[in-house]
Order: sequence, then structure tokens, then C-alpha cells
Amino acid sequence: MIWGEPAAIWKGWLILADIHLGGRASPGWEATAGVIRGMMLSERKKKLLILGDLKAGYTGTEPDAGRLIRSLGSEFDLHITKGNHDGNLEKYGAYCTVYGPGGGVFDGLGALHGHAWPSEELLGCSTIIMGHSHPKVVFGREFRQAEKVWVIGRLSYAGLRRHYGDGVRIRRVIEAVSMPSFCAGTPYGEGETALGPLMREDIFIRKSARIYLLNGTRIQ
Repeated sequence: MIWGEPAAIWKGWLILADIHLGGRASPGWEATAGVIRGMMLSERKKKLLILGDLKAGYTGTEPDAGRLIRSLGSEFDLHITKGNHDGNLEKYGAYCTVYGPGGGVFDGLGALHGHAWPSEELLGCSTIIMGHSHPKVVFGREFRQAEKVWVIGRLSYAGLRRHYGDGVRIRRVIEAVSMPSFCAGTPYGEGETALGPLMREDIFIRKSARIYLLNGTRIQ
């Protein structure tokens, strides 16, 4: 994690999720590229992994998404795991490597957007990181304040085995990391239908959950 930012570091990678470029709460592509470029330079990383929902639209590719990809892909080694909003990103294959909804393995780390089940190769990883859920917590009753959070916990081996069957190699202990979104957030524990398969109650072991604010404070 990069404390204070909705971003993760893994070996040579900087990882982001859910930029939703073009959405109502999203800044323009130039401002977004500037923030990401600043993190890449300050962390001295050359490889950038975006865990899906780069853009807000579901089907076509908005012009600003293409501008962002060309800008960052010209400077860094850019990889994108497709989210449910990422139709037609493959047209920018000259500037980035695009992976399907099942994600990929990056220097031993399983990574995907999170709206779909992971590819079988991810099940051999000790850690799987994902976006999609936009986790945050809400403090207060009269005056409510929402804060983005990291949610980290174990996946149920039995639950994964029920889904994938006996012919698939599944690591006994897999830790899942639901990372905060670059844009807005969804309160942890609310909006269950939007959490994705790995965050379902029969897959994600809720009693194992550890929740951290962006500043590193553990609140559960």
C-alpha cells in the first residue's frame, strides 16, 4: 500500500483500480494522468497495473480513456485487467497489455478487476488483489463522513472448491485484498450484489477481515 493514496506497490508495480474516467466525479484525463505519473515517479516504478474500470462507459471507448492510455503507455509499461466498464480497450494494444476479466499473475501476485471469477492460474497465488467493490466506511450518524478503505481477508477454500470443482489446483490459504477505488466508494457491507464473486459471504471469510483507512489506521 501507499499510505494516504488508493494505490498499492508490489515489487516493480504500482497498482490502481476503478479510475472511472469520464464519470461525474472523475477529474479530466490530464489531471488523472498527472496524479498517476506523480506516484509512478515518486515510487520509482516503471510498471503500472490498472485493475479495471479505467473508464465510466460500458461499451465503446471514450476519447479521454484513449488519451490517458496513450499518455501513460508511452511513458510506462502499462497493463490493464478488464473490468465491467472496459469494452473495446484492446484497440489501444500498441500502448498497453490488456487481460480478460479473469485477470493475470504479476510477479507472483494474482490480480483482476473483481466482477468475475478469477482465472484458474490465480488460484495458485497466496494473494489476490482486486478492485470493483469500491470499499469505504461511513462514520457518524447526524453528520456522515465516508472514507475509502482497504479490506483484507482470507478466501474460503471450501467455497472455491465448490465453484471450481475437484480438477482445479487451489491453494489452501489465499488472502484477498479489496483495494480502494481511485474514484468514489461503496460502503463495506452494503450493496452486496455489486461486490463480485470473491467478496460473497460464502467465499470471503468475513471474520478474517482487516480494514484499514488510507492513512494506515486499522479500524477492524
